[in-house]
Amino acid sequence: MSYVKCLLDQGRCTPEGNALKEHVKDGMQTGCKKCTDNQRRGARKVVRHLRENYDNYFKDIVKKYDPKNEYEEIYESFLASDD
Repeated sequence: MSYVKCLLDQGRCTPEGNALKEHVKDGMQTGCKKCTDNQRRGARKVVRHLRENYDNYFKDIVKKYDPKNEYEEIYESFLASDD
């Protein structure tokens, strides 16, 4: 949960957390187009787990990084696929 708290500015960030924070919005906007195959698989796994087990945190992340739901169709499509 430390990465989630980092993303939400509710806790300290590790160097990895800061890197994630720098890329999360772009990942949502583009459907992780700049990600490697491993990053795409990892992102899907983590976000699916977050939604299934900690949906309130997922919703908070969406509110912070996509407050107008402009990119919802893009990231939902990304999450639904297994390419």
